[in-house]
Amino acid sequence: MNLAISLIHNPKILILDEPSTGLDVSSRKELWNLLKELRDEGKTIILSTHHIEEAEGIIDRVGIINNGKIVAVGSVKELKKLVGVKNVIEVEGVLNGLDKLSFEITVKENLAKVYVDDVNESLPKIVETLTKYNSKIRHLYIKEVTLEDAFLKIVGECNEN
Repeated sequence: MNLAISLIHNPKILILDEPSTGLDVSSRKELWNLLKELRDEGKTIILSTHHIEEAEGIIDRVGIINNGKIVAVGSVKELKKLVGVKNVIEVEGVLNGLDKLSFEITVKENLAKVYVDDVNESLPKIVETLTKYNSKIRHLYIKEVTLEDAFLKIVGECNEN
């Protein structure tokens, strides 16, 4: 309803704070499609959201705020480059031997994210090492670095300083 009211006067700029909060799945999808259409019509949309994965498909420029300060600004592509790699291999299970690998790795509970440039070169090394140390791999996913990965790296580096 708030979005409909804000569009009545056909503004050039929309400022939206967490617009998808409280929406069900289908309404959320409709909202993001509408925002894409508005962007394509030339409207400027300033968006504050915690749903990075949803916003990634419609945004042109990103500002990352950490502890009240802007810590990074750029296009999605520019911010993804800050991660320093192109792909993430996610491995889920009981993972032994991760410390023997020479890749950048983050671990949260039973999920490890291994950041690599070349999947074809890196994947066999990862699987071989995990197998050697009797890991129990439940799932393995290969995906491109996301804006969320860039966000976590940028915010993590800020919090280390």
